[in-house]
Amino acid sequence: MDALISSAADRRWSRRYRVLKDGQMLFADGQAVPVSIRNLNAHGAKIWFAGHLVVPAKFDLLIVSEGLIHSCLLRWHAGRFAGLEFVGEPRRLEQ
Repeated sequence: MDALISSAADRRWSRRYRVLKDGQMLFADGQAVPVSIRNLNAHGAKIWFAGHLVVPAKFDLLIVSEGLIHSCLLRWHAGRFAGLEFVGEPRRLEQ
């Protein structure tokens, strides 16, 4: 078990921080799905969502409290959780 934890930690680019922030998955068709952001670092996030959801390979994630939108790639999906990789620089939410 320790080998699994160690090897998973070795693949991370930077330390993850536990957070509890409101977010929204923003899809190309204009749909927005509310999520809870559970872990966050400069390179990605772990999110939780209510109910069954087919998570696309690419979408945007809005971090509501910061007003930032990150372009994301889905890295893993298990039940109501998903791991995301941020791609490029975040952009500000236009008011």
